Amino acid sequence: MILAMLLLKKWARSSRSNFAVLLLLTLCNYPSIGNCQRMGFVNADMLLWFTPGYLAINDSLLRLQEDLQQKLILKQNYGKTLLEQYYLNEKNLNPEQRDRAEKQISNIKQEIDNYLQNSEIQIEITRLRMERPYNQKIDSIAVVIAKEKNYRYILNHSNQNTVSNILYGPESDNLMAVFAEKLGITLPFDYLELYRAGQKSLSE
Repeated sequence: MILAMLLLKKWARSSRSNFAVLLLLTLCNYPSIGNCQRMGFVNADMLLWFTPGYLAINDSLLRLQEDLQQKLILKQNYGKTLLEQYYLNEKNLNPEQRDRAEKQISNIKQEIDNYLQNSEIQIEITRLRMERPYNQKIDSIAVVIAKEKNYRYILNHSNQNTVSNILYGPESDNLMAVFAEKLGITLPFDYLELYRAGQKSLSE
């Protein structure tokens, strides 16, 4: 039903190009090209799977979806009733009554469309808020491990054997500003904070 696709989404972090990682690994094999330090990877999805409380997020989202679904059904039934009454009495309506009835039907249709869109946004924002503490904990641990073990990069390796994103990496290697300048793009003042939040969430 509505919003089910959102609940079936992979909870892995946003995917990145394997080519970029392959290029980085290739450069590390040639000292004359670059002096690369250690690189490690971890399956953050699996870690989260075994983290107490994380899987309960799905149950909470299902309950939210059911609540939103019930409210949607009420709106749909109301709209159906209006439409049935309109067709039943259409021949007996004067132009003013017909316009008023048609406008009422149009309004409830628009209300249902807006409700569907807002419900999807509400579920997505709720998911991001609930996942954020778990993801932040993984990120903070990545920083500690990188410093302890002298890793320059720590990558998240998803269940699909593709690199999802960089959990830890030096800010000096962040080329966002350079690319933005070349592309003529103006970045928000807090773009680094948004970038570090990962493509985990750009909104609260």
